[in-house]
Amino acid sequence: MNSLRDYFLTLLTRIQPKEDRTSLAVELPAKVRDFLKECDKIITVDPHTRLSGSYARDTAIKQIKDVDILLFVDPKYKEKDDSAKATINLLVNALDGLPKALGDENGKVDAELSLKRQRRSVLVHVTIDEKEFDMDIVPSIYEGDSPMPLDVPDRDLSKWVSSNPLGYRQVLSNLNQDQQGKIVPLNKMFKHWRDVQMKYRRPKSYWLECMVYKHADAKKLKIEDSSYGELFNSLLVSVYEDYIGVFKKDGAVPLIKDPMLGNNVAKSWTRAEFETFMRRIEESKNWATRALETEDEEKAIELWQNVFNEDGGEEYFPTTVDEALKSILARGSIFVSKTGNVSGQKPASEKAWESPKHRYFGR
Repeated sequence: MNSLRDYFLTLLTRIQPKEDRTSLAVELPAKVRDFLKECDKIITVDPHTRLSGSYARDTAIKQIKDVDILLFVDPKYKEKDDSAKATINLLVNALDGLPKALGDENGKVDAELSLKRQRRSVLVHVTIDEKEFDMDIVPSIYEGDSPMPLDVPDRDLSKWVSSNPLGYRQVLSNLNQDQQGKIVPLNKMFKHWRDVQMKYRRPKSYWLECMVYKHADAKKLKIEDSSYGELFNSLLVSVYEDYIGVFKKDGAVPLIKDPMLGNNVAKSWTRAEFETFMRRIEESKNWATRALETEDEEKAIELWQNVFNEDGGEEYFPTTVDEALKSILARGSIFVSKTGNVSGQKPASEKAWESPKHRYFGR
């Protein structure tokens, strides 16, 4: 009897970042980081730059649209008048020479570039070979022995505020390793679920990651010897139960705490957006529960497709399993890496876990 394990593995392969977008995410930030390290218009300190955001945490999916770059600047910039705004303005000026740095070996510049001052960063929007890509560059200051936590400028508040993206990246990696490598793939499935279930009023990706982290860290998810179907359903159930009390209060919106600093990262979440989220959570929870309970394979597939597929859109949760994956399955074990990649051999270059075998649909 088909366990649907291979169906979920196909889903994971189909929501991985696309190859052409991954290439941009590797090549463009590398050029920008090299440029800023050598730039004499802004003073940086070791390690000069680090990648941040979902791409750096291996939780990005499908069409990677942007990469976050932390730029470590001289702590003396905090001493300037109106230093938060002044540092962002300084970074804008420093980036004037970036188009030339994005040229080829002959110096030809094929990229169009625009810069935008944001609340805590400078957004670099690049169009190259008719492909658009964003890089969010965040001036950052650390004054301890290691670059975590950080101070970053807040233009709206006209001051520097605490942030700890590198600390979160590390604790997420530790949590993923402690929980059988299932947390990173779960984050990817949750973000994909949001994309197909909510065309409007979408919660931000980082909010979803904070939800996953909270419930996984509290050991509320079905991790041990569970399939991805059981795991995802346990997330839907746990999030629903966590928020249902707030949902029943008129006008109320829940807090979503940053795993590192404890502050509410979802201050902008409106009641209307929260209500839409809860309706989609409840509906998908019911579909997933029925899929796990049915003995009818075709019905189970149909129910999971309700959860993960768009009406009339690309088929992410498959009707039939990819022939390539069938071939891998026929040879034996399936391994899921810490980045969510699926293969028939245990990767030599990164941590991976063998996907458990199960007897029932999605279990």
